[in-house]
Amino acid sequence: MPESLTTQIRTRLRLIGKIEKTFGIILFLYLILLFLTPGSGFVALLQVVLVLLGFWLLVRVARIGVRRAIWRLRNRLLMTYMFIAMVPIMLIVIFVSIGAYALSSQLAVYLVSSELDRRIASLDWFGRAVAETSPQQRMQVLHGVGEVLKQRISDPSIVLREAESIVNWPENHES
Repeated sequence: MPESLTTQIRTRLRLIGKIEKTFGIILFLYLILLFLTPGSGFVALLQVVLVLLGFWLLVRVARIGVRRAIWRLRNRLLMTYMFIAMVPIMLIVIFVSIGAYALSSQLAVYLVSSELDRRIASLDWFGRAVAETSPQQRMQVLHGVGEVLKQRISDPSIVLREAESIVNWPENHES
């Protein structure tokens, strides 16, 4: 275990630069001399050197911190730009898709309902044509309307009820 501890210390000392080592040695010397000879001029000189080296180390650490912060800031800006660019485009595409789906659904409903209205109107017209004719011509009009209906509707049937009588068209079709 002591070998691994010394190995760790050696690797950490390699990472520390000359200025950091010098600062550490001078700080250690300053603290010893401060307790042994507090009022000497050499302690004041070491204090000035420590302030200058400390300022220099602070500048170096600040530069490293700024580089890392700028890298983080760059990543944040990239993410921000992505959200500024991509999210609105995706939202626009989603909203246009939803709108197109709703519009096509409404168009389909309109087309179906207008076709049903057209068929109802034509059946109403055929019914009125039979109902508004005189009773003597009603059978003749019924056969004419039935032949027209055959062309428009597959397998049509007409049931005409007059008082007590029921007439089917075509004759072989029963109600």
